[in-house]
Amino acid sequence: MKIDGSYKYPSLSPATAKPVKSQDAPASDAAASVNLGASSGLLTSGNGEFNTEKVEKIKTAIGQGGFAINSSAISERLLSMAKELLAHGK
Repeated sequence: MKIDGSYKYPSLSPATAKPVKSQDAPASDAAASVNLGASSGLLTSGNGEFNTEKVEKIKTAIGQGGFAINSSAISERLLSMAKELLAHGK
């Protein structure tokens, strides 16, 4: 297929746009619910809270390009968690 710029894209003006209705959406917001699995607790620290000061420091470091990623520590923790999950699954 040759791309030469001759393709005419369809107009997406508000006059021609049609709303899309999800087939899976509940009838009302009151009917919506969320069920978390047992592993959802792994996403927070031990007390169920996160450190907003630490999050802000990380955001600042990322924004300034000074956030260093320790891939060895990440891989070690990932393997440790996988081993723990496999041990509990038996």
